[in-house]
Amino acid sequence: MSKSLFQKPIEIKISTVVAVSAILTTPDRLALDAALAEMTGGTADFFEDDLTVIDVGGLPPGCAPVDWPGLIGLLKKYRLNPVAVRNAPPAWAAEIAAHGLSLETAAAKPREP
Repeated sequence: MSKSLFQKPIEIKISTVVAVSAILTTPDRLALDAALAEMTGGTADFFEDDLTVIDVGGLPPGCAPVDWPGLIGLLKKYRLNPVAVRNAPPAWAAEIAAHGLSLETAAAKPREP
């Protein structure tokens, strides 16, 4: 029996979630792996499954394409849990979504009076 006749099966509330940003300046997995290994000092639980937003705004124009499965696997290897991508060109949206990541878009700018 339910605890209350008026209990809702689900409630939606606003919540603040903290996530780390992984700001990429290269899509090169070997370089990223080396940088993460140095950053963590080999500590296996350095990040502890932190939610992670991948920021691709620092990638140089015309660089090699991002290997999304490889990048996601690499971040998970270091216990980072990728959930979204920031600063991606609109042309990448379908590929990003296909890998289970949300596309973080910039908030609309207020209109000028």
